[in-house]
Amino acid sequence: MKKTLIVIVATGVIVALYLMFAPGGTPVQSTRVKEGPISAYIEETAITSLPRVYQLSMPLDGRIMPIMATPGTLVKAGEVVAKMDVADLETIIAENTAQVKMADASLVLNQYNAIEKTAIKESEGWLSTMADTVDAALKKAEASKARSDFAQWNLQSAEKMKQAISEKEFKQTHTAAAEALIEYEADVLLYNATKTIQSIFALAPVYIKQYLTRKKLDRDILIAQREAALARLAKAQRDIKRALITSPINGIILNRYHQNETILRAGDLLLEIGDPTMLEVNSNILSRDAINIMPGNRVDIYGGALGIDKVKGTVIRVAPRAITKISSLGVEEQRVKVTSTFVSKPESRLGVAYRLYVRIHTAENPQTLKIPRTALFRNDDGNWQVFRIVNNHCRLTTIKVGLKNDREVQVIKGLNANDEVVVAPPASLNDGDAVKKSRSVAL
Repeated sequence: MKKTLIVIVATGVIVALYLMFAPGGTPVQSTRVKEGPISAYIEETAITSLPRVYQLSMPLDGRIMPIMATPGTLVKAGEVVAKMDVADLETIIAENTAQVKMADASLVLNQYNAIEKTAIKESEGWLSTMADTVDAALKKAEASKARSDFAQWNLQSAEKMKQAISEKEFKQTHTAAAEALIEYEADVLLYNATKTIQSIFALAPVYIKQYLTRKKLDRDILIAQREAALARLAKAQRDIKRALITSPINGIILNRYHQNETILRAGDLLLEIGDPTMLEVNSNILSRDAINIMPGNRVDIYGGALGIDKVKGTVIRVAPRAITKISSLGVEEQRVKVTSTFVSKPESRLGVAYRLYVRIHTAENPQTLKIPRTALFRNDDGNWQVFRIVNNHCRLTTIKVGLKNDREVQVIKGLNANDEVVVAPPASLNDGDAVKKSRSVAL
């Protein structure tokens, strides 16, 4: 026991003497080359959004009833979220229903042609009878003409023989001739009248057929009027269905543009609805960095709105076109919109346009040598170098690096595991300088 105590005391004295008389050096922070995973990533601010926001608007001009649903209300697909006053539409439906019924009744009446068909058949009989009557009148007139001609010849003969016959016989002959002429003229008049009546009867079928043609034209007009009324009726029925405005999806109301009853025009916005389960994260990445990002890259999503360290995500879209942005320093930058989605569901209830941060991993190595990025610097030739600590002296060492991020650098060549390097070397440090490790930095 006494011998052990002497050894401990002697060792302590030796260490104290060494520390007292040891040569000085530049104080530095150091770390050892470690093995482990490393990834190259890009960090940027981001904002949440939805791939599609459904905007519900007025389907037609009219009066919207009070909208009771408020932003944040959960709705189901097909659920009525707003409705119009449909009194005017119901009136239009009633009017056009009546017009269709009136047109149907008029068409039935228009298609009833029994009277006209009977008239045509009777007129054909009348025309046959009149033809016989005209023929009889003609024959009678011809017979009367023959008798009148004979009476005139007989009168002429009597005038020549006036001295040979009695005055009584002469007067009888003269009277017979006059009567025969009058009878002939009466029969001609009857014949002409009969022919006139025949021509009038001949027009009857024409008039009836023309009337049927007009009825057919009236029928075409009635059909057109009926179709127009049906079209107005169908439109009003469609409009009355559209007047019940329903949610197209299971989602949440994001915005309400009108609350109270009011008159609006077709197309005026009423509500915005989105599906919060489809939430995405958008970030604008510098174009020089965006060329290394591809869909499928792993993403760490974090920020105060999440309430935890980070949530896993993945890149789903990289915009094919950059946009010009002005930085906070007034510098014009070309940035590319990169869209990511959540792989694991966040525990906090995120909404649209929430501010977050993303760390997009563009390349990864699961097991490699790595050092802090602050240990790295370039020489005049542009080569990467570090100060490696050997026997309390720094040795300038050129290395080859691979993946880099804000914190770490992959070492491909020039260092070995457990080599010790200076972290954030001061500008005054030179190759071969003595160093005194003031603190070791954990990687």
